[in-house]
Amino acid sequence: MTLCKICGSETRRLYDPQMMDCYHVCPFCDYIFLDEEGYASFEDEKTRYMEHDNSYENEGYRDFLEGFLEAAVFPFGNGFKRALDFGSGPEPVLARIMREKHGIETDIYDLHFSPDREYMDKKYDLIVATEVLEHLKDPVETLSGLKERLEPNGLLSVMTLFHHVDDKAFLGWHYRRDKTHIGFFTAKTLEIAGRAAGLELIHADGKRIATFKKRIECP
Repeated sequence: MTLCKICGSETRRLYDPQMMDCYHVCPFCDYIFLDEEGYASFEDEKTRYMEHDNSYENEGYRDFLEGFLEAAVFPFGNGFKRALDFGSGPEPVLARIMREKHGIETDIYDLHFSPDREYMDKKYDLIVATEVLEHLKDPVETLSGLKERLEPNGLLSVMTLFHHVDDKAFLGWHYRRDKTHIGFFTAKTLEIAGRAAGLELIHADGKRIATFKKRIECP
């Protein structure tokens, strides 16, 4: 029996005979996660990330990230002074956009490309994490850590493609065929994960973006 990493419920197995991968599906919170035996190595992860054409010169990618900010950040706050781009990738395009176009002082962190954890000693009124959650072995732990870096009422805005709650659709889904993608969410999953981490889900578009606010605990 394997318990869900988000809510602790008992999961069921979903096997892909074509790729010979085993997934664990939570019937309560909709989280689907790859069995650890299928994980890519640290080195293979980095090689895969380097294959993406996510450069500042890629106008389509810049527009894509601007769309994320317009949908997941700016409708829910303004006057951001300090931000963190968590999982900024080999070229921190989003951080550059926030600095140069929107005047937001932005730090970066990336496990492979910018591993200095100076952000652990700072507080932010905005944290963004685009195409990061699907790579995490323990999403609640990471969300909890990011919550601790937020100022009161700070925002955490994320992007990860949501799965359809259907086994056949999932097995045919291109997104999960990337071997570095090990966890898959719906808005329901994120709401429950956020609650466990001390975050309130205030927006989800049902496709790929979600926005959390740091919950203020009563004394």
